[in-house]
Amino acid sequence: MERCHGKTKSGDRCKRSAREGAQFCSMHAEQAEDTPEAGGPGGGAARGRDLFDVAIGLAVVGFALGGAFAFRRLFRFP
Repeated sequence: MERCHGKTKSGDRCKRSAREGAQFCSMHAEQAEDTPEAGGPGGGAARGRDLFDVAIGLAVVGFALGGAFAFRRLFRFP
């Protein structure tokens, strides 16, 4: 049996055996979701969503600023 790849609270590697056909024991199964293979925070899928969110945010800010400048130019205030 392979040793669990999970990390304990202190940061040490788990000493338990991994489940059959898995890399983690039952206590650290949730850490399997954080691996790049599972598309977790270390994975490419999450990175792609983050870049998309940033791009949308920048587009919204740009649209708002453009509208503000157009409004200011159309309606001159003293």
